[in-house]
Amino acid sequence: MCSIFGAIPLEVKDPLEVQTYTMIGANFLQHRGHEWYGLAFSNGKFLWIERRSGLIISSPDDRELVRLIKENQPQMIMFQTRFSTTGPSTSINAQPQFLRLRQGAIALGSNGDVFDYTKERERLEKSGCDFQSQNDSEILLHHILLNSGDDPDNIPKGIQNLMGNMPATFSFWLATEKRVYLARDPYGNRPLYYMQVGGYFIFASEDCALLAVLEERAEAGYEDGTVEINQVLPGEIIEVNLHGPVNYLKGADPKAILAQCTFEKVYFARPDSRVFGSLKQGRLCYKVLVLPEGEDDYVIQVLDDSVEEVGSFRYRLGENLGVESPVEQADCVISVPMSGDFAALGYAHKTGTEFQIGLVRNPYYTRTFTSPGRENRQRLARLKYQPMRGLYVRAKRIVVVDDSVIFATTLQRLARKLRIAGAQEVHGRISCPPVKCPCPYGIDMSSKGQLPAASMSMKEVGNMLKLDSLAHLSLEMLQAANGASAKHYCYACWNGEFPIHY
Repeated sequence: MCSIFGAIPLEVKDPLEVQTYTMIGANFLQHRGHEWYGLAFSNGKFLWIERRSGLIISSPDDRELVRLIKENQPQMIMFQTRFSTTGPSTSINAQPQFLRLRQGAIALGSNGDVFDYTKERERLEKSGCDFQSQNDSEILLHHILLNSGDDPDNIPKGIQNLMGNMPATFSFWLATEKRVYLARDPYGNRPLYYMQVGGYFIFASEDCALLAVLEERAEAGYEDGTVEINQVLPGEIIEVNLHGPVNYLKGADPKAILAQCTFEKVYFARPDSRVFGSLKQGRLCYKVLVLPEGEDDYVIQVLDDSVEEVGSFRYRLGENLGVESPVEQADCVISVPMSGDFAALGYAHKTGTEFQIGLVRNPYYTRTFTSPGRENRQRLARLKYQPMRGLYVRAKRIVVVDDSVIFATTLQRLARKLRIAGAQEVHGRISCPPVKCPCPYGIDMSSKGQLPAASMSMKEVGNMLKLDSLAHLSLEMLQAANGASAKHYCYACWNGEFPIHY
């Protein structure tokens, strides 16, 4: 799971403003990948590509990167943050992936994965493609160029061929010196949003990044009025020309039944995002009203109540979990912050149990699941949380709510910490079903051997975690939370029914 973001002026703009919007948006997507970040930027004549390890927030301290951007005055910047799925976490596997052709440079940043990386790489190598990395995005790039005759003007043809033939999930940007293409696979597995505002075309993996840019513009005194937040449609290609028009191209017919990733809503997306929008409204997800209020204030209001924030979805999961698996006479409900916060609030409300802040999360540690390597995840789980010890002087029977148990790294450590702090009973409640099947669509679960629920009963997993009881939300209640569009979501990591076929 990764993130992509970009700001492309449709008319000449101040390069500093382009840079400001890009850094703000990219920082709002850091939660989707924190191993590497990369960017491609162009002044219309040359495309530069830079890749760095670590967090985007450190980029202002990168003197070389700051110098390059300042000297070259970019008119468009595209970003990618990486969470490793295919290929080790090394600089050569960071994105964007790029090639320098006779006609100029081409770069690609993606979110998703290629199902059968080895087979597809061997096929492309037999066709003469020379690989530099083990990253799945290089597969996408080579396939597109091979099927466009290495001609940048034929890139849409290469993307169309990719959509019909490549076993992959993706939302990506592909950039040349003067043009950017956006594409989303026909199953719509990964989200991708965009808006046109103030002479800019701005895109992001999650809409929260777009709203952050609108807030920055309002702070700067722009009066944008009503702004449409749109989604790139499944199977769609959007061609964005620097200082020029935007063209909407057909890549492939969207599938009659989509396979939008439910785990995006359960775990990956920020709670203030509205991932996957509305199927009924097509391209338009919702409208935002940005209005000045008084001399130096403003209001940003979402005008469509039918498109809910992820936090509301997770709250509903918690309520459903409370209906299915209450704990009698529990002293309090606590969450695993921040992933379990909304579900814990919903669970506490539905069961009538007091909600308490029982764990403190170190804000300087990254997400455990998206960190590479088991040893690293175990170290983070040990250091990232500390109990509010005073709570456990009086509260002895504790319900701890989290969004999921994948590798069981975090909950195993927390159960021990809570008992050391004074809890006598620790009951685990998980707001999604047991994860039993590795995901080939862009989430780091490479084998069933990594997943306790794949080979153990729920009671056995609970015993391994040293919990007094463990209960998961049922698949039926998870699907119910997705509402009328439930059939357009993928549940493969829970039920083993993989809906994406090529």
